[in-house]
This record gives sequence, C-alpha cells and structure tokens, in this order.
Amino acid sequence: MRSNTAGGAGGLLTAALIVRDEAHHLPDCLTSLRDVVDDIVVVDTGSVDDSPAIAAAHGARVYHRAWDGDFAAARNAALDRCESQWILYIDADERLDPVERSAVEALLADAPEVAFRLLLRPWIGATPYREYRLWRNDPRIRFEGAIHEKVVPAIHTVAEADNRPIGVCDLLLNHVGYEGDQTRKHNRNLPLLRRQLKAEPDNLFNWHHLYRVLAGLGRERQSERVLLHAVKLARAKPLTDPNGVLAYCDLIAIRQDRGEDVADLLAEARRKYPRNCVLAWQEARALMAAGRYDEAIADWDWLLAVDVRRLPDEGPAYDERLFDELAYEGRGLCLFRLGRYEEAAAAYAAAAESAPDNPAYSVKRKLALARARRQHDALSRRDVRGGNVLILTPVKNASAFLDTYFAALSKLSYPPELISLGFLESDSRDDTYELIARETARLSGRYRRVGAWKRDFGFELPEGMPRWAPELQAERRAALARSRNHLLSRALADEDWVLWLDVDVIDYPADIIERLLATGKDIVHPHCMVESRYEPRRTFDLNAWRNRGKLQMDDLRAEGDLVRLDAVGGTMLLVRADAHRDGLMFPPFFYGRRSPLIRDSNFFWVSQGEIETEGLGVLASDMGYECWGMPNLEILHHTDD
Repeated sequence: MRSNTAGGAGGLLTAALIVRDEAHHLPDCLTSLRDVVDDIVVVDTGSVDDSPAIAAAHGARVYHRAWDGDFAAARNAALDRCESQWILYIDADERLDPVERSAVEALLADAPEVAFRLLLRPWIGATPYREYRLWRNDPRIRFEGAIHEKVVPAIHTVAEADNRPIGVCDLLLNHVGYEGDQTRKHNRNLPLLRRQLKAEPDNLFNWHHLYRVLAGLGRERQSERVLLHAVKLARAKPLTDPNGVLAYCDLIAIRQDRGEDVADLLAEARRKYPRNCVLAWQEARALMAAGRYDEAIADWDWLLAVDVRRLPDEGPAYDERLFDELAYEGRGLCLFRLGRYEEAAAAYAAAAESAPDNPAYSVKRKLALARARRQHDALSRRDVRGGNVLILTPVKNASAFLDTYFAALSKLSYPPELISLGFLESDSRDDTYELIARETARLSGRYRRVGAWKRDFGFELPEGMPRWAPELQAERRAALARSRNHLLSRALADEDWVLWLDVDVIDYPADIIERLLATGKDIVHPHCMVESRYEPRRTFDLNAWRNRGKLQMDDLRAEGDLVRLDAVGGTMLLVRADAHRDGLMFPPFFYGRRSPLIRDSNFFWVSQGEIETEGLGVLASDMGYECWGMPNLEILHHTDD
C-alpha cells in the first residue's frame, strides 16, 4: 500500500471491495493493487474462510457487515468508508493489470471528470469492454439494486448536476472468476435474480443472467424457456437493447448444437444487431453447414477485417479467437471444400500462427497442400489425367441392356489399359449373370482388370409395381446401396478413381472420363437426361440436387459448366478412390437426420435423412469432400417409351 503522498489526507485513490469466502482469489487481487492505490477498504459479508485475515495482511481496512441479500447495500457500506478523492470499485476475482502509479496520478490529480470508464476483460481470452469502475468519492454516487446493482444512473446525475464530463482511460481489470465450479454462486444468485425480476420484469440483462444460472445448475428446460422469454422481450423493445443480443446468440447456439435450422432466427438477429461479431460467426457456421461456402467466406473475411482496437468502445466482449484462429480455420475449411486447396493451406497456416499449440492446423495445411499438388498434376496432364479408373456397375435383370452397355464402353477414348471393370449381379430372374460372366471373359485381355461377382439381397419388386413407387423406395434403395458397397469392397484394388456407371445409360461422349477428370474434383458427375417420342429431353437423375432438393441439375445450367451439389445420383458418378478408402460409402439407411443439407421431405419419412446416392452426398460433406455436377455435359438414359 502506498503512503498518502498525493491527494491530501485521505490520499488520491482507494480500492473498495466486498468479499465473502474469497480466500482463493483475494491475494492476487490485493497484490495487483498494492503499488497503485493509497488505501483498500474491504467489507466482509460473512466469510467462514480466511478472507478477512488475508485482507488485513495485505494492509486493507477490514469491516464486517452481515449479508442481507442486497449487493447494493453491501457495496455502499464499503463506499461510505472510503476517504480518498477517487474510488476504484473492484471484485476479489479481478486483478488490476500492471500500471505505474505515476500514470494513475497523471490521470486523476487534476482531472475534471466525475468518472472514468476503464477496460474490463471478463474472462481469460476475451476482448475487453468499458465499465464504470472509477469515480470521484462523492456521497451522491451510490449503488442501487439487490443484484446487478447499478451505479451508472447516479454517476450521470452527478455529471449533469456538476457539469463534469465522464472520461475513458486505459486502466484494465482482468476477471478470472468464471473459471471453476460456479454452483455456489448460482444458488446464491437464483433467488436474488427472481426477486429483482419481479421489480424489473423488462430487464433483459437479468433475464439472460437467470438463463445462465439455470443452465449452470443443469435445468435445461427451464433455462431455455427463460431464454425464449428474453428473446420475446428483445423483439418487443422499440429500440435495440444491447443486452438482447446475448439472448439471441445463446438461443441460436442451442439450436445449432441440436442440428436445427436457425436461418430465420439468425436473419432476424442480424437485422437487429448487424455489427455483432458472435452473430457473424454463427451465421458463417450455418452457411458452411448448408454448403454455402462462398457466402460463409464473406463472413469469415468480415471477422478478420474487424479492428479489434475499437471493440472496447463498441462492446460487448468477444472470444479473441473469433478474429484470427477461428476465422482462419473456418475460411480454410470453406476453401478446402471448394477445391481451392492452395488458399486453404494459407488459411490453415494463418490459423496455426494464431494458435501455435494446436497441432491440427499444421496437419490440415499439409493435407490441403497435398490436395493442391494432386489437383495441379491432374489438370496438367492433357491425355491421361487421373491414372487408373475402375468402372463399377451393379446389375439386376439387365440382359436387355448389356449389348448397348458394352458397345458404349468400347467407344471410350480413355486408354483401356488404365481401365478396370467390376460387376455385381443381384436377385436377377433372367440370365444377366451368365451374360456378364461370358462378356468379362472376352474383355479380360482388353482392360487392365475385369471381375464379376454375385450376391443376392432378397429384394424383389411386387408384380406390376413400378420401381419408383414411393412405398418401395426405402427397401429398394437400401438393397441398391448394399449392392454398391459390396461391389466396391470386392473390386477396388490400386485404382485412383471409381466411375459408377448404371447399365441402362445408353449414350455418352467418348471422352467422358477425361472431361470428368479435368474438373479436378473428388466427386463429380454429368447431367443424366432421358428423351422419348412424346417429349423433349429432360433431367432423368433427380437424385442430384442442391438447396434441400429445390434445385435440380437443369436449374443449375446458368451457373456454368461446373456447379456444387449437395446430393448426387448414381447413373454416372466419378469418385476419387481414396475417398472410398477413407470410408465414403452409400448409406443403406437414412443418414444425416440433423444435417442442414437434407431435403425437407422426400419419398420416405419427412426429414429422416437421405439414403444411397443422396446419402453419400451428405456423408461426403461430413467427411470434408465436396460434390460437383456438370449440368451442360449430358449423357442419355434408357426410356421405355
């Protein structure tokens, strides 16, 4: 403690605290004040630990006051005992950042201000914001309110009455009390909050604190009801209450964690609080989950461009990682999924620089660089771009299509010595397997490898029932997914690519493999069409879509020759073999129930997930792969007309 060398008999500055069982926090707090303040006043409200003794040992004047459930009364008791010109209001779980006493004297000695808003860092790793914590020792400046006691109205009243300004300064308090078990504080604060909300039913800050207390006590249903009420209050306020954004952010976070659609709630919150950085981060995550990577990148870039130095004056506090590590990580993932691997590697490098103790970013950077090299190699080869290709075709009752199938195959311009063929016949009632076996024997010398297998799955279409009948789709598609997965497990060896090709695709360009490989994408397929005597060409493969099934391949033509997809069809589908080796398969069950990519409704149960090829698209996204389509590269499917 300093001697009273400035500011008269009572000194220049007194630190005022109220404590109760703060022995763990108090020594560091008082040590941070020792060479800065002239006096410390501690009012103990009923400690059973060594808090009073610790305070006295640090030179504080210690007073005792029985706790009566009123924070304002306790704090005012401490203010009443301060004798200096200025008062610093501080809690035991806060520390004053190192500062020279001379700087404090220069700030306060001849200051015209009635009070200063200093910087408060509410948790380790947060950006600070400004708080009224330093004011003149004036009996008119006192707290009011049993919990979340307020002193600001009194400060403004005195400032107006005395015609004195309110200033800002760079003194910084660091709060550490949110770490550790908060159960005792939650149980203490719960009745106080409820009592205060009866007196102030529209106080958004207190409603949000009540939510945090209930959530901290594990009362999830109650806490969410409180949060919904807080959002309702925020909506009703004619002016934007800055405390309302806290409720919006937490409600959005809860729903995002449950996999719910938060698009409307996010849009509403962004309209009310367009500059809030947590909302921008949440929006970027939602856009990324929906596969809207370019839009998400715009949000990540907005966060990276934030001038962190201005945040204290704008408020509130944010996780510092939003403006470097997390934004770079999000940007890197978006770029990776867009196939912009070199840019992704740069983003991951920046994330690693921001968080050098996190080894994941170095690994992701190396993966992105490897993909970039592989992409460059594929695009640089004009003749053979992708190495060995395995063409896989599951078949059933396909004898009528085999001649056309093999005729089209023979016209491929891709070198046959780089092509392997694999077939799986299942549940046929004709001679499909015998014909396949005979043909594969004939072709074994022409292609790199040829294999045919048989496995029945016990699925039969009822007599007279079309294969697209809605009531059959779950069982039919599950059987087809199983056949694809079984064929893949039997046929894939050392190939670089897998081309899934349905037996009833009757026409496609001879250079179709080269054109698909030239995209450099891990998963890509052309636009499968059908035409008949009665109608012009139209899209056949409706399993390839985006935006929850709202945009089919035909709807995406205007976007260019290569477009992003959320789900794929299997009539012709090129997949990087390593993606399959990594675990990418055709789900024989409904997958991705909580994914934002799935359709609102489909042939099956509403929002149950996706199956088979569409399920592969959702799974691919979850694994970090991107699906692409070529809407202007057409192939033709058989029609019965």
